[in-house]
This record gives sequence, C-alpha cells and structure tokens, in this order.
Amino acid sequence: MAKNKTVRLGDSPTENKRLESLFVLTVLLFFAGREAGKLLISFYPQWSDAVDTVVIHLCTAAALIPYTLTALLRRGLLLRSGTKTINTVIAVPAALAVILAADSLISAIVRLWGGDAAAGFGEASGTSAAAAVSPALMLAVYAVCVPVTEELVFRGVFFIGIRCRYSFVTAALLSGIPFALMHGIGPAAPAALVTGIVLCYVYEKTGHIAVPVLVHAANNIIAMIVMK
Repeated sequence: MAKNKTVRLGDSPTENKRLESLFVLTVLLFFAGREAGKLLISFYPQWSDAVDTVVIHLCTAAALIPYTLTALLRRGLLLRSGTKTINTVIAVPAALAVILAADSLISAIVRLWGGDAAAGFGEASGTSAAAAVSPALMLAVYAVCVPVTEELVFRGVFFIGIRCRYSFVTAALLSGIPFALMHGIGPAAPAALVTGIVLCYVYEKTGHIAVPVLVHAANNIIAMIVMK
C-alpha cells in the first residue's frame, strides 16, 4: 500500500491523511483534561474562581499538548517551510493589529447597545478571571499554556485537517466557530471568531504554527495589562 503523501496547506481537497482519528482523540482529550481539572478543584473548595480557572487550563494543556504536538509532527502538519508567503516579522504585528481593531469595534458596538464594555476576546479568553492570581502564574498560563494548547487544537488539528480537503474560507469558519463558542456565547463570540479566522490566515500564509501562537500570546498579554 502506498504511503500517504505529506499534506500541505493548499493541497487538493482529495488529499487524505486519515485525520478523523486525530479529530476524535483531540476532542476526547480536551474534555478529559477539563474534567480532570474540575475533579481536582472539587477537592479544594477553598480555591478562588481564578485559581480554579488556571487549574482547568493547566490540566487541559497537560492532556492535549503531548498528543497533538507528537501527532502533528509525525504527520508533517506542523512545520511546512515550503508554504511561507508572508514574512513572519510582518505577520505578527499585522495580525495583532487586525484582532485588536476588531475587538475594539465589537466592544464599541456592544457598549452602544448598552452591553458590557468588556465583551471582546480578551475578556472571553479568561484573562480577567485570573486577575487575582500572581503575575508570573498569569503569564505562564495565559501567554504560554493557553496559546500553545488552543493553537495546536484549533489551528494545528481542526483548521489544517479541514483545509487539506476544503477551501480556506470553509476551514477557517469550521475551525473558528467552535473556537468562538468555547470562549462563550454572547457578545464575546464574534470577537473570538474574528480572532480565530485571523489566526488561521497567518498560519496558512506563514506555514508555521508558532506564528499564530505568538499572535495569540501577545493578544492575551495585552488583555492582561488592560484588564489588570
């Protein structure tokens, strides 16, 4: 039987890397990690909500990162030097500017309609919930742990898996919608959806998962500073 050719962004939709098992296992590990975190915090009712949030993030990362990172590397879906069409130095600040502009616009619209001003992706990412936690722990979780975990899952697994078979728009939307819903249903969801689509775009154009991770981390750091 012929070996499956390494899938690269932009390949024909007929390319098949049998990613269904990767999708299923990723989802199962995601929920397993979250439930493990909830189980752990149930033994420590004295912990604050901020600490509970951090623990859930850490347990989810511990469950997901080893598997998704190894699986993506093994399938040749993580490092794709031949797909780079935008300079990384330009991509990071440009993507961050688009995300922040969209976030500000959505927050302004929400305020205009009498909603909560803090309704953007920064709020949805949970950074404000950790305001009572030490700055070092906040930085480790929201600037490292969360961006790495979410980018491996939503861009590394979901987006790339769908993109191997369908158009960019289809892949960005189908991977961006669950990313948005995970961050809450309400005014924050549109901001998270825009963020997810932008992260898909820089992933496609730079060819390296590290770029959306950097953009995601920078956005979370800005949110932590603003919401402190």
